[in-house]
Amino acid sequence: MIVTLSVLLLVLPLLLFGLRSLWNIHWDGEYYGGNTLHMPELIFENAPEGTVYIDPLIKLDPNDDNYVLFATGPHKIVPIDIGESDADYEYEWLGVDKNSEITRYCEDGYISLSLHLALSSGVVISGHDTVFLEFYAWTKDNRADRLFEHFGGFRAAYVDEYGNVLGVTEPAVLVYDDTKNTAFIADGSSLTLRVWGVPKWQNVILNVLIIAELCVFGALIAAVTIALIRRTLTKGELDNTENLGYN
Repeated sequence: MIVTLSVLLLVLPLLLFGLRSLWNIHWDGEYYGGNTLHMPELIFENAPEGTVYIDPLIKLDPNDDNYVLFATGPHKIVPIDIGESDADYEYEWLGVDKNSEITRYCEDGYISLSLHLALSSGVVISGHDTVFLEFYAWTKDNRADRLFEHFGGFRAAYVDEYGNVLGVTEPAVLVYDDTKNTAFIADGSSLTLRVWGVPKWQNVILNVLIIAELCVFGALIAAVTIALIRRTLTKGELDNTENLGYN
């Protein structure tokens, strides 16, 4: 009995702690502290002809402290010297500037995230034609899903290499997916914001697990303590009985 309780005392809290820790990693997603660089992928399908990238649109007021007139324009990563173990790259800027249509775009309060969010480092197109958005997060609230909540959702504009807006999606739907990284996925008129993490309601379950862990741990300690006391008392009674019989 003592051995069984001791094993449970060690194993069960570890299992609960492991489950909680694993869940917590998914909940934190890509956030690892202040001044973190986030790079959600920008994916588009069934796009208007001439589309080079999509630009997430947010409801950002020009009077907001997060607003800037022009952050950083979209650019391509071009390899210039590829060695066996490393490579040198340079940026090739697209023809998007302060006078481009995407820079001036403002419909129903939606404006370009990459060009007007102060924390944005712009849209980047890699050598493999993978498109992603770079932005810095000084706090946990600057994650893509928190920006989604703060600014009232996203839309996305289909943009050509000169900054012309070829089309705009409907507002985004937030989807959680533990198996894939964050991405904006535009498909025709629809837009999905895929976030690596878990829904908020599951965070409640996480807190329940923490409480359950503490309760189970306390109960096991009490059970082992009581079992040891009983064993000591029983042994004492047997010793007294044997001593009386001997006398």
